[in-house]
Amino acid sequence: MKLGTGLSRIFFLILITTCIFKNSIAKSQSQFFIEPYLQNVTQTAITIHWWTSTSTHNNNVVYGKHKWTNYKKATNSFVQEVGKFLNEVTIDKLAPETKYRYFVRSDDKFSDKYSFKTAPNPGSDFHFVLLGDGRTDNNIVIRNHRNVTKLAMKQKPDIAFHLGDMVLSGDQDQWDIFWRRIATNSDLDDPGIKFASYIPYYLVVGNHEIYSKRSAYNFGNRYTTMAIFKAYVSNPNNFSKNELWEERYYSFQYGVATFIILDTNNSSADEYDNHNFLPDGSTPDWEPNSEQYLWLVKELKKAKKNSVFTFILMHPAPYSRGPHGSPEEHQSGYNVRALDPVFRRYGVDAVFSAHDHHVERCLTGPAGFERKMDEKDVNNLNYFVVGNSGEGARKSGKDWHQWMDVLGNNLPPFYSRFFYNWAGTNHFSFLDVDIKKISENNWQATFQVIRDDGKVFDKFFITRNGLKN
Repeated sequence: MKLGTGLSRIFFLILITTCIFKNSIAKSQSQFFIEPYLQNVTQTAITIHWWTSTSTHNNNVVYGKHKWTNYKKATNSFVQEVGKFLNEVTIDKLAPETKYRYFVRSDDKFSDKYSFKTAPNPGSDFHFVLLGDGRTDNNIVIRNHRNVTKLAMKQKPDIAFHLGDMVLSGDQDQWDIFWRRIATNSDLDDPGIKFASYIPYYLVVGNHEIYSKRSAYNFGNRYTTMAIFKAYVSNPNNFSKNELWEERYYSFQYGVATFIILDTNNSSADEYDNHNFLPDGSTPDWEPNSEQYLWLVKELKKAKKNSVFTFILMHPAPYSRGPHGSPEEHQSGYNVRALDPVFRRYGVDAVFSAHDHHVERCLTGPAGFERKMDEKDVNNLNYFVVGNSGEGARKSGKDWHQWMDVLGNNLPPFYSRFFYNWAGTNHFSFLDVDIKKISENNWQATFQVIRDDGKVFDKFFITRNGLKN
């Protein structure tokens, strides 16, 4: 809503003056259960969430490029599974690639002042970060998770992703920790950082989000833990025939890239079953010819036509020398390798995953690729494991060479190109990706692992010549 004239303008100015005064007094103390955080940004719109402990009547966001010239009313609804009130607003009619300042109000409560930036034009550079397996197990893990998030924020990304296992379990107390003590500065005694209040944060469903400490993986907790997950996010629609699968897998275009987020935690088909603790039908099936697979193919076709880069994000790692990479493991990512041919068929540039608690990069390609394993070959595909953003690094799984050898002979060459054996070193990390136009029709994606001590590992780049079609 644009600021009007007369009495409405006077009232609005009084509101702003009051807000700034209150903000200056309670700058370090959140007045909300969860401070505002950003979701689902596009070139012309963005969604903002914040949570209150009680019902409020006057809930709105105040925003503007340079001055507080606009406001928009938010919905206020009680979420039974969370036990709190969600305030949600989508601001539209924004200018592309533009920075806006904002704060939110619920009755006499005001947030701190933040800013957001709308998605870039197709010809502009951008930058993103990925965390994985941050978790919320105990105060030590929480501290590590928060420190890695803080380091990622220093990179000034435009958007951010967490590749699953944000929490120890999908129970409400664990999400309170994630949002209040890690992703926003909401907890008065142990505040997190203002990460998600400035940076649109996209979350991927991991097995620990499905898990409940009370009932383990009983029926995948579609109506409990996943209801909590879906309350906290505002992901693009996938138009599934099953409403339960909405927001668990989704896709969006950002600049010259398409991001496709999958839920591959389990499949109902015995041939592809990859999580023995998740009952069939408790997660969206992902195997060939399933609904999610057919949706994936459609999204890949659109991405090939409209984007320079196509990125896949999911939790289980199809190629990993960690224990979850073994085909014999009870919650393995191994069977998800069935998706590699369709990824390569439509020119996917990178697959980002977590699940195993280490840092690794693998490479697949067409027949014969193992002779050179040329990282710049556009026919090859990089797989990343980013599972060290709070949980301590693990060693390689026993006999890992048996499922990571390309030729099936337990000998080199292996899919694994880089592996960091940080087990026992108390180091943590995230993945940083920079997308930059390097000439009239050429783009470069630079990848680098940044460790908690600031050191950079496995920095490399791939270049693409315009659109894939």
